[in-house]
Parts: sequence; structure tokens; C-alpha cells
Amino acid sequence: MSTELGLAPEDDAEKPISPPANKDDSKPTIGSPEWLDFMTDRSERGDAHAHFSLGHYHFERKEYTEAIEYFNRADKKENIQATYQLAVMYYDGLGVAENQCEGLQYMKAVAETKNKKYLHLVPSAQYNVGQAYFQGFGISQSYDEAVRWWTLAADAVDQEDTGCIKAQNALGMIFSRNDTLDLKQALHWHQMAAENGHLESMAALGQMYVNGHGCEVDKPEGIKWLKEASSRGCLYATGLLSREYFTSKLYSRAVENALKICDLDKEAAIRLQEQFIPHLVYRGIATACFVLARCLQLGQGIEKSDEKAKQYFDKVSCVNTIYSIKLLCA
Repeated sequence: MSTELGLAPEDDAEKPISPPANKDDSKPTIGSPEWLDFMTDRSERGDAHAHFSLGHYHFERKEYTEAIEYFNRADKKENIQATYQLAVMYYDGLGVAENQCEGLQYMKAVAETKNKKYLHLVPSAQYNVGQAYFQGFGISQSYDEAVRWWTLAADAVDQEDTGCIKAQNALGMIFSRNDTLDLKQALHWHQMAAENGHLESMAALGQMYVNGHGCEVDKPEGIKWLKEASSRGCLYATGLLSREYFTSKLYSRAVENALKICDLDKEAAIRLQEQFIPHLVYRGIATACFVLARCLQLGQGIEKSDEKAKQYFDKVSCVNTIYSIKLLCA
């Protein structure tokens, strides 16, 4: 399960309610004494929306003990958005002792809801349940169950839903693994996720077309997807793009792309790419460093310098030790 979603995806029906306007027609600010008095009064009278609004308020302020109290009250009133929040909080131990099993049960309740009012939460919940099975957190690890839950999320009616797109990417990734390899399925799901804007899937799709994995080799299509992902800030795609330009002997373009990212250190790169899988970020930088080092060594696309080439060859190993062996031995 991933808690990177923070608060549950919102829907108009579940946005924190507001008290009546002031005498001057201005609306009380969320968290103001007037707002808190109004919400507290509504909550004490058993209003589920007020319970959720106060939980929402305290959660954003990292006041987790207070937040979980109000979310528990809302959950007992069958407020499914509060149930989602309880799943996140139990899973990560926010305001309560960490209990991944309990968190997963709450998330499954959201994933299986038939309440039309809360159907917008279902794909994200299904994605998180699949993630729990994939990682073996809160339940026995099962790739089959992970695929089943991710497929439910990936086939959501709203293809722009965050949970749906993450599930499509996850399916693309799991079918690219050696132990669950199915390149045609991987291509299908990465294509879906890429067309819905997922940058990692754009990069993966580009690489698959370039190398003919799960499809016929189609370098123009592959380069198109790598360029799109790179232009949106995907470091992994930028590294792959620099390599493709190098192998095509377009050295100036290879150098131009490599220089965009090869001087980033690992910590700075992760800060820039918090939403990405770290080893892919490192692989992108390592690839760019290798390409730049080779261009410096050959004097292609940049002035020849064995000294600078050695610096970037050394950085390949520093950024990604295992991947560097493959690059340096190629």
C-alpha cells in the first residue's frame, strides 16, 4: 500500500463543509475560531460531515491523535472517505500504533464499497490493496492477488483517476520482471499509463519500442515517448534518450541531453523525482554519465578530455554500482 496519496482523493460531496457566512458575507476561514466552533458543535450533534471536516483539518496540521478520533467517528457513520484515512493512518502509525493488517482491512473496505457516493475512492483503494499484496505488507505476499487488484483499478471507468493510472504503471512494471515476465502485457499496460500521462511508463514504453520488447522495433516511436517523458522532467527518460542518440551517432544531441542531468547528485535527484522509483532515477543519471564519459573519451559532440571522461566514468559507479557493471562491461 502506498500512502503517498496523503489525504483520500476528494469529491465535491466530501469536501469539508463550511459554516454560514459572516454578517459581511465573508466566509469564515478554515481553522478560524468561528469555523472550529461551528464544526465542533455540528460534530457533537453527530454530523458525519463535521467529523470528517475536523479530521481533515487536524490531519493536514499533522495533529494525528485528534485526526484519528474524528475519522473514527465519521467511519462509524459510514463515511467511506474517513475509512480511507483510517487505512492510511493505521498503516503508517499516524496517531495510533502501526498496524498494517488493520490498515489493509480498512483499505479493502473502501476498495469493495458499492456506495455510489464514494466510488471515486475505489481505484486508489484497489491500487493500494494491490501494493500491499505485492510488498507482503499486512498480508502474505501474492503477485497474483496484486495483479488482480491492480487490474480492477486499471480498468476503472475514469481513466484519468490517479489510482487507475498508478495501477496501469504497476502492471507494466510487474510484467517486466524476470519472475513474472510477459512483455506483451507489459507493453499494453505501459501504453495505457503513458497515454494517461504517467512519466515512468512513457520512459519504459520508449525503451520497449526502441529495443523491440513485446513489439516490433520502432525507434521513431520509442524516441517520441522518451522525448515526451524527458521534456516533462523524467530523469530516467533523459538518460535513456542520451544513450539512444549516442548509439545513433548523434553525439551533439547525446551530450546535450546527458549534460542536463549528469551533474546531479543522488540526494538532489531524489528530491526532484520524489514520485519516481529511486533505482530508475539513479539508472537515468548513471546512463547519462556513461554517455558523456564516452563522448569525452572519443571527442565526439564535445571537446576530448580523458581526465573529465574518467570523472564521469567514476560517477557511474558512485550513482548506481550494480548498473555500472553492465554499462562499463558493455
